[in-house]
Amino acid sequence: MCVIALITRAGEAIAGKKGSFADACVPIAGVYRTLARASGSFASVWSVISSVYGAIAGAHGADFLRSVALLADCTITNTARAPPKGASRRPAMARTVPETQQDAIDFFANRLDDWAASPAAIGLSSEQVDAITARVAEAETRLAEAQAARIAAKTATLALSQAMADLRGLGGDLVKTIRTYAETNDDPAVYTRSGIPPVSPPTPVGPPEQPRDIAATITNSGPVRVSWRASRSTGTQFVVERQLVGLDGVAGDWTFVAVAAARSIDDTSLPIGSASVTYRVYAQRASGRSDASTSTTLTFGTVPQSSSTLSATHAARQRAA
Repeated sequence: MCVIALITRAGEAIAGKKGSFADACVPIAGVYRTLARASGSFASVWSVISSVYGAIAGAHGADFLRSVALLADCTITNTARAPPKGASRRPAMARTVPETQQDAIDFFANRLDDWAASPAAIGLSSEQVDAITARVAEAETRLAEAQAARIAAKTATLALSQAMADLRGLGGDLVKTIRTYAETNDDPAVYTRSGIPPVSPPTPVGPPEQPRDIAATITNSGPVRVSWRASRSTGTQFVVERQLVGLDGVAGDWTFVAVAAARSIDDTSLPIGSASVTYRVYAQRASGRSDASTSTTLTFGTVPQSSSTLSATHAARQRAA
């Protein structure tokens, strides 16, 4: 039946002049599918059909359009807009057919019985239904194989991880046994015979870094607080020394003040009768001692560099003496 005859027949059925509503829906749905697939544009064909039948019978025309759309396995919403020129037909189908593999298989599998019951009523041939049935079966088989392969790969990966953990555990124990045997028997040839290298001696850590940014300030309670910056890694401690200058201007020797793990100390043993005090700091640990930091000096009897409180406190101590 030609397209013009189908359109005429459907229009007469909608208008109630001839035939039935169903007689119009089925052939027009087939025409719609055929023309849309041939042209590559569902929207352009739908535009023609909707404009013709929407004008013919008003509300009845709208009902007819919905029936045609359902039979053609699409919706008015999905086909209302024309795709861009040259666009693929796949996006239009993707809105109907689910994207996930299992859902797409289920989509067609759930329709096979209805399609096979009366292919001609929906515009298909028996050969087309047989072909889609075979494609569904093939897809189900391949999906099951792929899922089984993923499970097998995961199982194999877990088994490999366990095997490697067992190998490293036992192998590491054997290496320890060989080294213990070599050391216990004082026999270096064991390493040669086993192909296992001896344990390398630890790399010396070396002396700690030199303290820096040393400062001395007077606290509110009177002692001088000495602080500095330095790394405290690998058991580093700090040795603080001072040098006093008497009121006669004669500098004394450097003397020990304190050893600390922290990076500051309070000097509570500063004697009375000094014109100034100078501090320096060393860092030390088992591997050696650093160079001394640069020194910092507090002068008494005048306003000191760091705090006026120091001068007042020290002057009070001298008067008391």
